[in-house]
Amino acid sequence: MKKIKYILIAAFVFANISAQSGGSVTSSDAVSSAMGNTSVTLSNGVFAIGKNPANLILGSSNIELSSILPLPSFSGNFGSNFLNINEYNYFFTGQNGIGNSTTSKLLTESDKERLINLLKRGNEINLQLGFSLLSLAVNLGEPAGQLAFSINDHSIVSSALPVSLFELFLYGNEAGRSYSFKDAEFNSWYLRSYSLTYANDITKLTGNVFDKFTFGVSMKYVQGFWYAGIDKIKTYFETTADSDSLNIYGDFLMRISGSPDLGIKYNFNEGADRQSNLSLFPTPAGNGFGLDIGFNAEFDEVWAAAVSVTDIGSITWNNETVKYSTNSNYTISDISEGVSLDSITNVLRGEGSYIDPFTTQLATALHIGVACDFGKLINYDAEILNVVFEYHQGFNNMPSNSTNARFALGVEYLMLDILPVRSGFSFGGIYTFNWSFGFGVNLGLVDLNFATNDFTELLRGNNSNLIGVSFSSRWKF
Repeated sequence: MKKIKYILIAAFVFANISAQSGGSVTSSDAVSSAMGNTSVTLSNGVFAIGKNPANLILGSSNIELSSILPLPSFSGNFGSNFLNINEYNYFFTGQNGIGNSTTSKLLTESDKERLINLLKRGNEINLQLGFSLLSLAVNLGEPAGQLAFSINDHSIVSSALPVSLFELFLYGNEAGRSYSFKDAEFNSWYLRSYSLTYANDITKLTGNVFDKFTFGVSMKYVQGFWYAGIDKIKTYFETTADSDSLNIYGDFLMRISGSPDLGIKYNFNEGADRQSNLSLFPTPAGNGFGLDIGFNAEFDEVWAAAVSVTDIGSITWNNETVKYSTNSNYTISDISEGVSLDSITNVLRGEGSYIDPFTTQLATALHIGVACDFGKLINYDAEILNVVFEYHQGFNNMPSNSTNARFALGVEYLMLDILPVRSGFSFGGIYTFNWSFGFGVNLGLVDLNFATNDFTELLRGNNSNLIGVSFSSRWKF
């Protein structure tokens, strides 16, 4: 069935664009990633930046440096909650034809039913990338505290495919049927933050109630190179009971902003094609400011509790700002692959135009955690087994954030100081369940860390729904 080729194109309202070229969800260092993204309690040194600034001073070195050598701090996840690799290949990559050519696959009725059932169980596709260009922390000594500077990139694409659109193309416009697209979602951005972080030990100010009490704050200048988000979608199609005509009711709004260096050409702009001019420091599409604040308390030489609020602030998009919107209705007689398919795509995305600058919130989130030095608790060996439980709550549904609470449990086993082993579980957020695993190689002068963000998916091979890896390093002087 040739129509299967067009489903994803029509599902994403981005069909109108051609390019020539943090929050409660994820973290960019492999230590946190390996422990179920438990980032607020046990992170320390430069790996605490963007998670809990109070933990900056918990590092054991006078100077810490994380850069692209020997390993950059990188975290990447790609997957869906309904489609694994084998199923994607079966439904969307066609089949072998004559002379090693690829032809469209003709789906059977059972194939169609299986695809729809998969979508009804979950219809989300997500891509997340985190990268640290530079992090430098310097201990200023007592009582001055610790200071750090960092440059971090984060990008995410979070989408939900409308199930009704698949039903419409797979089964045609059934008489007397209504197709709603309210379940469609699309949010994405690419941000870079320049952070100045300060932390200090303020145990004396608490009357020595705690063994140790630290406070930290990060101030961020944020540049945005890309944003696209659906603000509203109430579009639905409706067929009449006695004909094949299709009544279309469009109610949709999407806002976009992109760096001119991306070379994006919008379909309503009749000017010449634009060329991309990508570099390590592209022209920003938006600018803003953010704030992280956090605390960490240790007591009874066994327990630690921490809390932080990250990404308090906003970003104003003032370059290449565009909207696509529609608020109209009309009727078409058939959904052939020509004009009618174009009509459906047009009503989904609406008409495009340039707009005034607009502001979006950063991915503000609350993080709370409790950790236990379990080895010392059972009088076996201090710091041989650390266990942490955390709660992460996003305050909005901006990219890299979710108002669905996420709970995480992480473990770090230090039988050999040179080779720590880590694992963790995460429940909620964008991905319902994750089992992560990783390890480190501590060489004294430099730490190397590796993690897979979902160990079970790695074992499943082509039956996996999620691919995720993290690696990071830091120099200690």
